[in-house]
Amino acid sequence: MTRKLPYPVFDADNHFYEPKEALTKFLPDHRKNVIDYIEVRGRTKIMVRNQVSDYIPNPTFEVVARPGAQEEYFRHGSGGKSFREVMGKPMKAIPAFRDPKARVEVMDSLALDYTLMFPTLASLVEERLKDDPDLILDILASGGVLPRLAAQGYIPAELGDVLRSSTVAMRSAGSGA
Repeated sequence: MTRKLPYPVFDADNHFYEPKEALTKFLPDHRKNVIDYIEVRGRTKIMVRNQVSDYIPNPTFEVVARPGAQEEYFRHGSGGKSFREVMGKPMKAIPAFRDPKARVEVMDSLALDYTLMFPTLASLVEERLKDDPDLILDILASGGVLPRLAAQGYIPAELGDVLRSSTVAMRSAGSGA
């Protein structure tokens, strides 16, 4: 049942889960093999520049931490708990974690009027490739992440064009951002 509040509610930290091909399918030829998926002891892992990354433990997102799993951690610290204990019992991903229409239904049920939606795999790109902003932009603008976000209605279609334009400070000149 949807709550009705006398003011708008804005969630500034919402995430969605991208498909495997979001970072690999449309990369330019000179960027192919920068990111690969590999199997390690029966688990899918991401390899970034030929180095296995555990930054995102399950990059397929078939099983994920429950929403809000880190609330107590961010309020009070780990209390001596391991990362796995902080994250709690995992769950199978639901359609609202990937599908915009299903996400809006969940947002409506929570009385959320607005949200900032962050791609989860993009945080891996940002963290592991922070020394190469041109590579980050190539990955995000390659047809994997930005066009998919625009096609699903998460961002305006024009934003992809703006981010690929020569006027973006991060491109080539490097803003340090």
